[in-house]
Amino acid sequence: MPNADAELEETKTEGSFATSQAHRVTAKGSDIPVKINVFEELKERYSVSNRLLANLTKCRYFEPTGIQSHGIPVLIQVSWYMSTSVTGLMILQGRDLAAISPTGTGKTLSYLLPAFARLKAPSASSAVDGPGNGVRALVISPTRELAHQIHNECLKLALGKKWKVILFSKATANALTDKNVRDKVGEPLSCFQFPKIGFTCYKDIIISTPLRLVAALQSGVIDLSK
Repeated sequence: MPNADAELEETKTEGSFATSQAHRVTAKGSDIPVKINVFEELKERYSVSNRLLANLTKCRYFEPTGIQSHGIPVLIQVSWYMSTSVTGLMILQGRDLAAISPTGTGKTLSYLLPAFARLKAPSASSAVDGPGNGVRALVISPTRELAHQIHNECLKLALGKKWKVILFSKATANALTDKNVRDKVGEPLSCFQFPKIGFTCYKDIIISTPLRLVAALQSGVIDLSK
């Protein structure tokens, strides 16, 4: 089984050793996927949808930055390996990635794009096995301000599809505490509504700060089993 960990570091320091001189990126780990030079490579290599690529162009993301060029393939690629404990059992394996890059280099897109690509389609789509698949991806942000920024980036990638992306704010948490307008997050479509926000939610992606998430888990109003 290959090592599932990888580390990337992008630096602006001239003359540093790097796997890519153009981006000055140092990568450590085993079996690290080859970087991408253009976003269009994602369609051929990982079957990323035309819609997702079109949204990148619409939002004026024309060329991957260093952290995107190296980080997206690491997070988007999955592999199968044979389990040693159960004969014949093939297990799908993702990778863990720790990455450091300066402000403004596109770190958010480097993990959101793989998340959308790995989810493939919204829960509302017939391409997903059954409705109400619940919280399918979780992004934890250290601050509310950054959470809002991440949410905005999610909405850009979600254009044209019925992705349900929730910024888990105070208003959202308050709505969840009212049994008349919610059931557990992750249950079928009809049981979770925000009367003031005006949409019914499958909860494909949730963006939250740590304390808000912990409080929701402790009160039992959010389900991360999926």
